[in-house]
Parts: sequence; C-alpha cells; structure tokens
Amino acid sequence: MSNAIRLTSPQAVLTAIDKPTGLPLRRGVRPALPFVYVVYPRGWEFVDGFGFVPQMRKIIAKPGCNGVGADGRLSKPLASVAEKGGTPIMPEDTRLGEYQYYVRAYDTQTGGKWYVDFCQTATVLPTGEILWGMSTPTAWNEFRAHVRDSGIVPPMLAEIYDALMIFERRNLDRIADRVHGNPRQQAKFDALEKKIKAMESTWNKERDALISKTKPKALKAKAARVSI
Repeated sequence: MSNAIRLTSPQAVLTAIDKPTGLPLRRGVRPALPFVYVVYPRGWEFVDGFGFVPQMRKIIAKPGCNGVGADGRLSKPLASVAEKGGTPIMPEDTRLGEYQYYVRAYDTQTGGKWYVDFCQTATVLPTGEILWGMSTPTAWNEFRAHVRDSGIVPPMLAEIYDALMIFERRNLDRIADRVHGNPRQQAKFDALEKKIKAMESTWNKERDALISKTKPKALKAKAARVSI
C-alpha cells in the first residue's frame, strides 16, 4: 500500500452482556412450589367492605411432606382435607371464572418455576432481592369473596358467626377496661365497636337473603268446577 489511509468514523460497538431473565435465586432461597387452597368450616373472618370471607390455607406440593407423593401429587393430602371437612379450591374449577387457574408461575434464572398467586407481583432489586406485592390492594379479598359467592364452599354456619361475635365482644370488653381516658385505647374501642355493628348488619342481611331464597312459594289454588 503506497498511500496512507486515514479513518475518522469508527463504528459504534455494542457490548455483549448477557442480561438474565426471570427471578434470581439467592443463596439459601428456594422458589415456591405448586399449591392448592383449601377452606375449612371454621375458617371465616370479617373484612370491611367484603363481609365474611373464607380463610384460605395452602396445601403445598412438597414431596414427602404431609402425604405428598414423590412426584408432587396432592391426591392424598387433599383426600385428608376432605375427611376433616375441608373443601379444596381446585384451580381448574370453572366456577372460579376469571380466577380459574389461580396458581401462576414466574420463570427463574435457572430455568425453573416460582409458583405464586394470580395477583402476586415481583420487583427484583439490583442486589437480587425480590420485593413481593399485589396487582391491586383489593385483589386478594375480591378473590375470596368470589369463592364465597360462587358456591364452591358451603356458606358460613350460624354457629361460626356466633363464635366470631363472642370473640370480638370479649375483645371489646377487655379494651373497655383499659380506656379510662386513654385516647389510643378509645380509638381501638370505637373501631372494634364499629366492626361488630358491621358484622351484625352483614350477617342479618345475608341471613334474610338466604331465607328469601329458600322460602317455599305459596301455590295459588285454581278455581275448580264441582259437579253436584
């Protein structure tokens, strides 16, 4: 080459960096396993704005625990739940509507799955720490209210309502003994008293609605011609 060549426009070069996708697995942390929710007859609580809703308990598909098979199948533990009077909320139940298949999963960086609720969100910090949240503040209670209203679980028994009321009234009496001009205790007393009134009102409305549904309809007698 007899003549010099001067280059003045170098091309931009992208740095080749592998960007991990999915949830990181920090040391000592294991991803959550598949699960199924169950509801027991005594498992009810009152939530303002939603009424009496079932308490969900998780049956986790951890092999070797609570009767879970080596393959992770939940047949035995769910059979045990039924024997104890509980009701499994099967994810594929069509009565769940928009909540069908409520068990969801995020991919992990190792190629596995991290199983979560339908409304669970995950924010990964630069340190690899995962901050868990919910899609909306009311998503969980909306789900529980739907399970109650869909007929998947039996209605709450009157005896369970009575037990809940006794518990809350005892709490109210204990707080009343500590009020004595204490603003903080007075605020607790007022809040619990308001809750108890809401529980009574909600139960009375639900009971009246149930009675109206099950009340037999009166039959109107048709006029008949009698031969004499």
